[in-house]
Amino acid sequence: MAVLAFNTPEMFESHFSVPMTGGVINTINTRLDAETVGYILDHGKVRVAIVDRQLYPVYKAALEFAESRPQLVVIDDPAAGERPDVEIPHHSYESLISSGNPDFSWQPPEDEWQAIALNYTSGTTGRPKGGLSPPGLLSDEYGHRDRLEPAESPPIPVLCTHVSL
Repeated sequence: MAVLAFNTPEMFESHFSVPMTGGVINTINTRLDAETVGYILDHGKVRVAIVDRQLYPVYKAALEFAESRPQLVVIDDPAAGERPDVEIPHHSYESLISSGNPDFSWQPPEDEWQAIALNYTSGTTGRPKGGLSPPGLLSDEYGHRDRLEPAESPPIPVLCTHVSL
């Protein structure tokens, strides 16, 4: 599942909800051009794309470079400065979330190497390169933080677009 969105609550929620459903999250850098986004949609075999309405023009243009036609879910931020019309069939993010089962019981990955995130380089020297991240790898890299004293562990601001949980 690809997410083309700004650092909004929906982006944050997706970092948890997608892996909790057994999916692999693929956050797409909002600064990429349409051709590169189209390449990522195809290469990542994206079946569902969550797209911020403000970024819909980039997504629509990316479809001209892509063979895949993911189901579209639109984030509709009422405070957004730009609200372009979405001409292709889509679901609303909020209606999708509100139709969910409140008693859903998620299952953790079957093994610590099961992929939960697919991240791409920006492609500055050619086509972007994709890399899968399993939760085991992430816990190895960041697991030490729970053993540090609070004074030794300053908060680290990280853009959600560049790191998947």
